[in-house]
Parts: sequence; C-alpha cells; structure tokens
Amino acid sequence: MSATLAAQLARFITDDTSAPADATGDRILDAALEQFQSVGLRRSSMEDVAKRAGLSRVTIYRRFPQKDRLLEAVLLRECRRLIGDMRTVMLPLATPEQRIVESFVFALRTMRGHPLLVRLMAIEPEDLLPVMTLQAGPVVAIVSTFIAQQIRDAQRRGEVPAYDPRPVAEILTRMAQSLILTPQGGVPLDSERQIRAFARDYIVPIVMRMVPAGE
Repeated sequence: MSATLAAQLARFITDDTSAPADATGDRILDAALEQFQSVGLRRSSMEDVAKRAGLSRVTIYRRFPQKDRLLEAVLLRECRRLIGDMRTVMLPLATPEQRIVESFVFALRTMRGHPLLVRLMAIEPEDLLPVMTLQAGPVVAIVSTFIAQQIRDAQRRGEVPAYDPRPVAEILTRMAQSLILTPQGGVPLDSERQIRAFARDYIVPIVMRMVPAGE
C-alpha cells in the first residue's frame, strides 16, 4: 500500500463530510470511471482520461503517475460510496440482525451489478483480478475496518457479545470479496432471497454468537 493510500484510509472509513472538496480530483475520477466503463482498461490511456475530464495531461500525471494508481483511486472512491450508501440502508433498521442481513445483501447486490466491475470482468478479467485480489489490501482494510466499527458500536449498545471484532470483520470482508468475484459455487446465491437467507443463517451467527477465544 502506498503512503498516500495509507493516509487516505482514515478518511475512507469515516463519514468524512467535513473533508475539503477536491473538485479537480473528483473530475479526474469521474472521467476515469466513465472511460474505464466505456472501453475498458487496456484501451484507455491517461490522455483519454485527460480529454474526458477537460484537463491537461500534466494535471492527471501530477496526481496519478500511473494508470494502476488511477484505477486504484477509482475503486477506493467507489468503495467509500458503497460504505456511505450502506450506512443509509442500515440507519432505519431496528435490530442488529436486520442491519447485518440487509447490509450484506446490499453489498453483494451493488458490487455484483457495479457497471465498472461488470464491464471489466466481461472484457478484461485478467487485468481486473490482480487489482481486486493481490493488490486489494487497501479495499480490504477499508471495508473490514468499517465492519469492525459497526460491530463495536453494537457491542457498546449491548447488542453483540464482547470480543475483538477485527478478525471477524476481515473474515466477512474476504468472504464477500470471494462471493463478488466468484459468484458461482456450491451454495446458490443468485437471487436476493437466497443471499438474504444465507446472511440470516450464516453471517448473523458469526457476528451475534461469537465466543472469545479461550472461553
């Protein structure tokens, strides 16, 4: 993980509404997202992104020296958007079981249907998969830290037993990562009903009935 990305983690895992707006950065990432979704990674150059953003190549390269860094930044921003939308989904739900189930359903449904991931998995899976697996440390860290925070909040409310939520959060993150990238398997999880049942029967017990090691 680059030093820049490591510094960004704290912002991505919080509701950072007070962060200063970065209009140029958002403009670049918007253009990159549109470009990658339109023609894929291989056929997209930094010059293409610059033209789509209406900016100079120097401006693009100053912020993102390599296309891989630009893609990583796009994925991180989409990850933060997912977390923000997930907060909205969970907010009106009354019980931890409901929050666990509905957030899991929302995450899988959203990521499996994300236009960028769908496009790249269809035409350039060999380029996307390393970014989403071997190079996915920042995304795993962001999502698992967010999940751990939600478990801690539930623990403070007395809804979940006391245990270290970090290993559980990473297990759930890596499980979701696998289900997103490899949806076909022995357990049918094609429909929202099936995903909801899976979350209710298997994800909820992991979070709600976790017994600390040694007890």
